[in-house]
Amino acid sequence: MALKSATRILFGENISDAIYDAVIVVSHSTRALSSYPGLQSLVPVLENYSKLNKSFEKGTVSLIQTEKVHSQRLIYSSTGSVNTDFDDVRKYIAAAQRAVSSAIGFGVKSPLLITIPYERFPQAELVSAIGALHPAYTSYSHRNEDGRSLKLDSLSLYPISDNSPRFLNIVNALQRAFIVSRDIGDGDPQRMAPPKVAEYVKSLFEGTSVKITIDDDQEKIKQEYPLLAAVNRSANDVENHQARVIWLEYNNEEPPSKNSGKEFETLMLVGKGVTIDTGGVDLKIGGSMFGMCRDKYGSAVVAGFFEALNILQPKGIKVRAAMCMVRNSIGSNAFTCDEIIISRSKKRIQITNTDAEGRIAMLDPLTKFTEEAHKEKNPHLYTLATLTGHEVLTYGYHAAIMDNGPAKQVLHAENLQQSSDIFGQPMEISRLHSEDYEFNNAENEYADIRQGNTKPSVQTLRGHMGPALFLIRASRLDEHGIDSKTPIKYTHVDIGSAMLEQPHISFPNPLLALVGHHIIPQNLKTRILQVFKVFDQNKDNTIDINDVGNLYRCLLININQEQLSEIESQLLKTEFDSVFLDNVVPRLLSQLQNEDSKFKPASDEILEAAFRTLIDHNKGEGLTKEKLENLMTSRGEFLSDSEMTEMKSHLSIRKNGILDWRSYVRDIKLSIQEMAQSQKGNNNRQAKN
Repeated sequence: MALKSATRILFGENISDAIYDAVIVVSHSTRALSSYPGLQSLVPVLENYSKLNKSFEKGTVSLIQTEKVHSQRLIYSSTGSVNTDFDDVRKYIAAAQRAVSSAIGFGVKSPLLITIPYERFPQAELVSAIGALHPAYTSYSHRNEDGRSLKLDSLSLYPISDNSPRFLNIVNALQRAFIVSRDIGDGDPQRMAPPKVAEYVKSLFEGTSVKITIDDDQEKIKQEYPLLAAVNRSANDVENHQARVIWLEYNNEEPPSKNSGKEFETLMLVGKGVTIDTGGVDLKIGGSMFGMCRDKYGSAVVAGFFEALNILQPKGIKVRAAMCMVRNSIGSNAFTCDEIIISRSKKRIQITNTDAEGRIAMLDPLTKFTEEAHKEKNPHLYTLATLTGHEVLTYGYHAAIMDNGPAKQVLHAENLQQSSDIFGQPMEISRLHSEDYEFNNAENEYADIRQGNTKPSVQTLRGHMGPALFLIRASRLDEHGIDSKTPIKYTHVDIGSAMLEQPHISFPNPLLALVGHHIIPQNLKTRILQVFKVFDQNKDNTIDINDVGNLYRCLLININQEQLSEIESQLLKTEFDSVFLDNVVPRLLSQLQNEDSKFKPASDEILEAAFRTLIDHNKGEGLTKEKLENLMTSRGEFLSDSEMTEMKSHLSIRKNGILDWRSYVRDIKLSIQEMAQSQKGNNNRQAKN
């Protein structure tokens, strides 16, 4: 049976209500509570206690008896410092975890959680709630075999920044997504063998908005996914260990909310799902096999992501996924080094290390998505895997993002990294280079590509980048790079051990980052503030007046020079020709939320219509670079020489000299994001000077 129930998530606004058997406060400062009338009665209690406990505000948990709350149990959990260079929103996650873990130990079942936000961290209340729910998790086997009850009956949230039903729904969706990921990811090799994972996922999504298809025919798997079948070859003799490929799909083509600035996207996710990794014939020894049941965490994150999709029902997104469920066993029929296996892409793959099974288990489903990407709107392919020890040595418990050329052009890694910081699962960016490409060159004429080398990744230079290039080359994604007429965005995410290792209960990572980036609708004001910070050179909540236009354009707002001049004339400027955050943001927010506003993001349809108009002016003939320049500098609002130079720098010209205007429509939005990144770099350099 899949997930049946979870902790009830409620709002609670009265700290003295009898339904709470404890009140938990997560805060960076006791004084901060005085800003909220409903909490002011707690301030003297906390201040008096702080005189008895010098470590009170230093990241500790304190249980305080007081009549100010009905249960007389007030639990204060300090985040510690939040304003230094190296503090981040994870301080709230950790503080909430410590508090609820202590509360459960005290016998608490229905606490009220109060999170005092800090201006640097717009999602502090959300991530605090997710942190609080972590120690409340009850394992899949205990729930289903022993009938154990949930550790918390309910968790009530004191609303400070957001008291909408939407916020509760997001917390509930994330709670359930995390439970699904933990159930699969932490499950032992028997309870979560490939067929058992398939049963769990089918039970979870059957009859919902998520479409599920399971490939369980071993002969079909062998024919269509030969490398995945090779990994599972030794395990196939045991029926309960046979491979499964679980296909999931969610599709909501309803347009997203107005002024969201969000384009329709199609995500195509491939998750590594090795239910136990023995290393195969290259056997893991010296205790290194312990914890390898979590080698399926890429697929676990995929399943959790779909649970969030199913509950939140986001608009303007399609997601397809493959969970590649296999078991890397050792036996007489196991795949071995020196084998050359023909992949789905018809590439001949030389096996060099059976303990590098994850990349080849994902390869054929990735190839299938590569073949089908041209049918999708704005596709972006991902592989998600606990792939290399090298990634763990490099980044610790942070997942790594690796983009191919088309994904890099849209600054995908930088944007995802920013989201990961906001939602408390910081991810690092690794870049792919020519030596990573060449690393996978075959060593003999019998093969096209080698799987890797014979050494562990931790003994290999750039040991977590090579697998990403293997997947790109072996799936033929390298034929869809920036030099192709059919570029495809692709990102490899090496999770490493970001979710934590045995014996700890996992904290699904980068699940929250991915949900925050792709699913949770971003608050409009938050989005404006994020872009404002890009141009805030001095970090003093001001930007140069000359950057106001860039601010609008980075929010994908079509604005001409006349409109910009009008806006600039209405803004209050400092003596240094800067404008304040408080002066710009309310004005911009009002303009974007006004249905009759003339400031609207330019849609793909508008941009396409504009080019069709230019083609009509050219008597229906294709546009050359020279003809486009003539039209843009002689009709309508003329472009300046510098503006025309900037425009031409992004043109995509076919071999016959005709402008590929459809590619340019796509690239216009990319150039806006590049402008923001470039400006940020200039600001950083100026600040150093």
